[in-house]
Amino acid sequence: MADPLDELMERLGMVVGTGARPLAPCGTTAAYSRHRRRGEEPCQPCRDAYNASQRARYRRARRRAGLPACVLAPCGTPSARRRHRRRAESCPDCALSLKPCGTPAAYKRHRRRGEEPCQPCRDAYNAWQRRLKQRRKEGTR
Repeated sequence: MADPLDELMERLGMVVGTGARPLAPCGTTAAYSRHRRRGEEPCQPCRDAYNASQRARYRRARRRAGLPACVLAPCGTPSARRRHRRRAESCPDCALSLKPCGTPAAYKRHRRRGEEPCQPCRDAYNAWQRRLKQRRKEGTR
């Protein structure tokens, strides 16, 4: 038969053997840490709370160092394109900065997307490869 005190502690969410402190509810950084310690995948509310605390920590550290809270690269730069791709955002400025067809970069973009490269892109890529091989033969880069 279970002890009435144990039953009461269980109903109150207190754990025996850990100082009888109540467990932090999900949606807190403490609960996120508990999930991780137990080898569990943290639930979405815990992940959100942890991410928010990490963002706040980052901002505090930058403020203490005298830096602006967040410096994002302007649109049209490679790091901005990566940021948009990671966040699944679209940005007209970054899309306009892509190299047009008929360049080695556009050839690689076709390949990355699983597309068949167009003829102008193939020609540009082959010319670039020929120049690269020629420079290697000459011993310069």
